[in-house]
Amino acid sequence: IDPMTLLPKRYRVGSDASVTDLGTAVDVSKILHPEKPRWLNFVMIVSMDITQPNSPPGIVAYLGDSYAIYASPQALYIVQSDYRSFDNSEIAIQPVTASTQIHKFTLHAESVQAAASGTVPGRILSQYSLSEHKGFLRLATDDWNTNTAVYVLEQVGEMLNVAGKIENIAPGENLYAARFLGDRGFLVTFLQIDPLFTLDLSNPRAPAVVGELKVPGFSQYLHPLGDTHLLAIGQSPNDVQLSLFDISDFANPQLVDSVVWESGEWSEALYDPLAFNYWAEHGLLALPMVAWREERLFGARIYGVDPVRGFTNKGQITSASTHYPRWSRAVFIGDYSYYVRDDLVEVAATRALDQTIASVDLVVPSAVIN
Repeated sequence: IDPMTLLPKRYRVGSDASVTDLGTAVDVSKILHPEKPRWLNFVMIVSMDITQPNSPPGIVAYLGDSYAIYASPQALYIVQSDYRSFDNSEIAIQPVTASTQIHKFTLHAESVQAAASGTVPGRILSQYSLSEHKGFLRLATDDWNTNTAVYVLEQVGEMLNVAGKIENIAPGENLYAARFLGDRGFLVTFLQIDPLFTLDLSNPRAPAVVGELKVPGFSQYLHPLGDTHLLAIGQSPNDVQLSLFDISDFANPQLVDSVVWESGEWSEALYDPLAFNYWAEHGLLALPMVAWREERLFGARIYGVDPVRGFTNKGQITSASTHYPRWSRAVFIGDYSYYVRDDLVEVAATRALDQTIASVDLVVPSAVIN
């Protein structure tokens, strides 16, 4: 095989739909790879000067995979978790172990450049498992029920070295959520109950667990409400659960309120944080929802959120459908709440969610239907 045929290509599409082949998208000299490549796909970082639309883009390619991508204003990190489950030489099943590779690229006005790489034990959950703060990168990992940990990395030359770490957090439990906010961090692990851990990261060389709260169920996404509270969505453990935590006493976090949905109800926000919509100015939380009853109901459920009183159910916009949406969102615009999905938009006044004001059907591409 001619390796050049494997390179990503660029095309220009004209206003008349004509297509011009511009050749390979990236020069071979701009392709980075590990000493022993294991993946046959490319991750491309493309930089464009939007003030010069006709200038060629700058492209750096990485021969490998990306489990998650995280960016700060100064750097972009490509992260890949690898797994080892058996030993070929002995043909004996071994405990599953994981390691996470991190590749750092600096972001400059004129270019993107590879800066450093590093490895830590365990696997990450998502981009929320990473955070850069004051030049240090923090990662939360677990290793299949054996070790939840937080690692703080610093760049030394071309290496990302461990500057500080907390290991063996909640042994035997899975990591379900992580969030880093400035000098503070939060972890949720789960086996039978949900420990919410608070972390002091003010000294990157000596991070520490400072508080713990055990409540039933587990949280999968943590959302800050200022410096004193956290909103969370998770499960109870079988049904959707919303939680509000008071973290004003950082060493002693408290559960302010929780709401458990009925059996058979589900929300896309459980696995996609983009479906979690909190409007801080008005204290409103909107979540897409699905209810499996005699007929399948889809819609948006709205809550008022008060740091002292907790949750108030404002109501919901619902519609019956046989088409399961690829995605759905709940949106606030002014005094109105919208339920938006790939084939429908519905709107109601937030003060009267049971009265749909207007709706419009969208055309679902036949390729999606088929």
